[in-house]
Amino acid sequence: MEPSILSLLPPLVTIVLAIATRKILISLGVGIVLGALMYAEWDVMGALEFIWEAASGLIIADGEIAEEVYILVAVVLIGVLTSLIYVSGGLLAFAAWAVRRVRSRSQAQFVPVITGIVIFFDDAFSSLVGGTVSRSITDQHRVPPPSCPTWSTPPRRR
Repeated sequence: MEPSILSLLPPLVTIVLAIATRKILISLGVGIVLGALMYAEWDVMGALEFIWEAASGLIIADGEIAEEVYILVAVVLIGVLTSLIYVSGGLLAFAAWAVRRVRSRSQAQFVPVITGIVIFFDDAFSSLVGGTVSRSITDQHRVPPPSCPTWSTPPRRR
């Protein structure tokens, strides 16, 4: 296949579909199939063969399971653990426990730093737990987000 401006079509279709449908995996799949069809010059069997060779080459390299597969399995398992903790209510219970421990505004400002350091073993898990816990505490103590310097006084009650 000759390089051309049409090589931008699969990523553009993927981005537009992801925004329009909000279904990321389906959009990525459509982009992959479109790219494979273009690579195989619109031959469906050639495109399916190309996708199979590319996917199996990612999983089995030189007759052995590729290292990336182990990383992928670990990340998927951490994602499952994160979802399980969130769905079971453990995250909200931890946030409620942390809210009872923080007594001042200055302590509340250190909560995001401490949770970011202590909980960081995966980026998604750290963001989910640290963000949920920190937000509930900083909102209660009226600590503004870094991008909101004007939120310094609590609102007046009427």
